[in-house]
Amino acid sequence: MKLKRLPSGRFETNDLILHIELLAYNILRMIGQKTIGHPNIPIRKNVKRRRLKTVIKDMILLAAKYIRHARQKFIKICRNNTLLNIF
Repeated sequence: MKLKRLPSGRFETNDLILHIELLAYNILRMIGQKTIGHPNIPIRKNVKRRRLKTVIKDMILLAAKYIRHARQKFIKICRNNTLLNIF
């Protein structure tokens, strides 16, 4: 996940960064596993897992718009997106 070099010379800082990255990696893997076999996701062949790059591209980078109106807050997501039901 693009962590080639550790950011600090201190062990505790690097340990914290590695634990955060481990947590993010596991969450992305769980999202990928939950989306396998869903009828709204077109898959060309039978797969057992989804790549992290695909999960990030399809699920995490959804186009959204943050709206504040009449003291209410909304997140508006495009209705044409086939992955909206999964999200």
